[in-house]
Amino acid sequence: MRAKALAWVTYRRTLRALYTAAGKNPLVRGSAAPSMDFEWRSVNGLLASKGEPVRRIKCESDFELWSTCFGQLWTPFGATQAFVAQVVAEMNALVYDFSSLRNNGAGCTIVDAGANIGAFALWALRFRPKLVICFEPSPQNAACLRKNLAVALSMGSAHVIERGLWDSTGTVSFNTMCSANPGAHHIADNGQGNLNVPVVSLDDIFSDLGVDRIDYIKMDIEGAEQRAIRGAREVVKRFRPELCIATEHTADPYANTLGVIQQINDLEMGYSYRVTEAHAYPSPSFGRVMTPYSILFTPRALDDPVEPPT
Repeated sequence: MRAKALAWVTYRRTLRALYTAAGKNPLVRGSAAPSMDFEWRSVNGLLASKGEPVRRIKCESDFELWSTCFGQLWTPFGATQAFVAQVVAEMNALVYDFSSLRNNGAGCTIVDAGANIGAFALWALRFRPKLVICFEPSPQNAACLRKNLAVALSMGSAHVIERGLWDSTGTVSFNTMCSANPGAHHIADNGQGNLNVPVVSLDDIFSDLGVDRIDYIKMDIEGAEQRAIRGAREVVKRFRPELCIATEHTADPYANTLGVIQQINDLEMGYSYRVTEAHAYPSPSFGRVMTPYSILFTPRALDDPVEPPT
């Protein structure tokens, strides 16, 4: 196990070094690169995921139940073993890391945008946050989300909102046609989705959430990241939460990553970032380049406390 972890960490760091030397790694280097400690924790988590194969154990109407090293998970009918293994591996690999939150997230309020079937929410709940607020517009996924979070919902430590996060409040065309990968359900920019779903901006809905602050925002929303950030500007400026954003969901993940970084910089809140997942990617606009797939943005420490809500 240790030998495999060492080989994997060495490969990751060597690949980034080669891309840096070739001038093809402008974003995943220096303080923005994963630390050695994080690499070890991430790789060991991935290896742990592979130690217990995912298997289907039950079918029930429109749902299927899977056994994983992460516990049992309900998915929409038709989801593949590969999909379940991937969502479990992402959690174990700390793609959405929040270890820098106070008390490892205990007592914090966490927003899970693109909650899907609830893998991240279940992971976060292990650390005893005050509340995990889940946004999920896909009806099939939201039904599984409620089943997987049944205990937390009954205890009031989780809340499900069946809407997508966006830059305004309304409805948008949505595509849920990929049954094999429920994580690929997405807003259809061309309006050719198979249904319409409600969306809302975080700024618009914050006063209805019943919370006094937000400490961490996770976004895995299939290409809607920049729109959702625009719709959360006031919340981010007010509470300075950490944000962990998956950026790989467009035809050009590198260009999308640059856009996300620019939007966070435009807030002028002194955010720095650290990449939690990166891959060599043939970008249509930049050629083959080391590309962040998930980025953790952390605000600078300020002497003044956050303004309390009015």
